[in-house]
Amino acid sequence: MTIFAPKKIRSGARFAGRKAMLRWALLVAGVILFNILAARGLAGFVETRLGAGISGGAWIGVATLAAYTVVLAVPFISGMEIGVSLLIMQGAAVAPFVHAATVIGLSIAYAFGSAFATTLPCTFLRHLGFPNACAFVDAMKDLGRADRLRTLQDTAPPWVGRWIIRHRHILLAVLINLPGNSFVGGGGGILLVTGLSRLFSYPAVLLTLVLATAPVPWAVWLLGTEVLR
Repeated sequence: MTIFAPKKIRSGARFAGRKAMLRWALLVAGVILFNILAARGLAGFVETRLGAGISGGAWIGVATLAAYTVVLAVPFISGMEIGVSLLIMQGAAVAPFVHAATVIGLSIAYAFGSAFATTLPCTFLRHLGFPNACAFVDAMKDLGRADRLRTLQDTAPPWVGRWIIRHRHILLAVLINLPGNSFVGGGGGILLVTGLSRLFSYPAVLLTLVLATAPVPWAVWLLGTEVLR
């Protein structure tokens, strides 16, 4: 019986690998379906409501900007496109408020990720069929930020450890402004993962958000909506 044990182990490993691949495939398919059907539909609805609401008075404008803030924090919502549409429809007068709402909405997503950083990543990886990755993440949950960064740099491939981890704030700014980033989580999903990673301090994230989201609204505020056309 022991002669066949290695074959059974290999067969079990292949089966577990196929299950993990199936779960990933279903997750990706679900994300794409959500993005096409729900996210884009909700984005269009909110965009229309916000455009009409801001023209309807100060209090309605505040309420609709608050709704934009909340929507922006939801993963896989194309919130940046909504912000640009608001700038086009409402003009330079709302540009500072759109910028502030964008920073606040993304900060909410980061805070939510930080709040569940010690439990959610391992649970997610384990349910997707990656127990080793779960164990690795779980082993680092009690380490400080400096120790986590050092561990990742020591264990990650050189091109990851030497550049991406070291320049993670630049990468975050690029991903936030990446066209079509709703398929990789949108601003809300990207900041959620940023919080879950516990590799960023809140002041550094806030400064990155303020700078990364400033060019478009402040260009509109200074130069008008012609810069977007």
